[in-house]
Amino acid sequence: MKSEERLERERIYARKYHQNHKDDKDFKQKALDRSRKHYEENRSKKLAYAKSYREANKEKVAIVKKRWVGENKEHVLNFSRKYREDNRDSHRASRAKRRAAKLNASFFPNTNSEHNVNQIYKLCDIFNNHSKIEWQVDHDVPLVHSKVCGLHSVSNLNILTKYENLSKNNSFN
Repeated sequence: MKSEERLERERIYARKYHQNHKDDKDFKQKALDRSRKHYEENRSKKLAYAKSYREANKEKVAIVKKRWVGENKEHVLNFSRKYREDNRDSHRASRAKRRAAKLNASFFPNTNSEHNVNQIYKLCDIFNNHSKIEWQVDHDVPLVHSKVCGLHSVSNLNILTKYENLSKNNSFN
């Protein structure tokens, strides 16, 4: 009982203290600094707790996230758009990977292979940023063709100009 009374007295004191100092800019900065210092000192504990909470309350977290996304659609769209613009190579690589996965044409024997595919898309993006010609990543053997089915793997990718890629038009020799 004494501990509850003590906690209540501390809460009342804290409320009064904050009420008396709410307009004090120096107080706000000190409180912010204390909060940051506390977070840095306890960062690993806080992250571990947050992770365990998310794992233990998956449904609750999903509901809260869905509600937040619904209430902040404009923010989410702007963030997604900015991320795509800042990471074009990654975005193109993931779209190509998804397209290939839908066709059962992905082949990544190890994680290094997938990394190498991403590097090809990154290289294509560098070409696009440093030249006036538009470059595209092409599959030498098409993913969809009446005679063959190529794989989305390093050995089947090539960087071509947009004109060369479009004139190829899904052909296979």
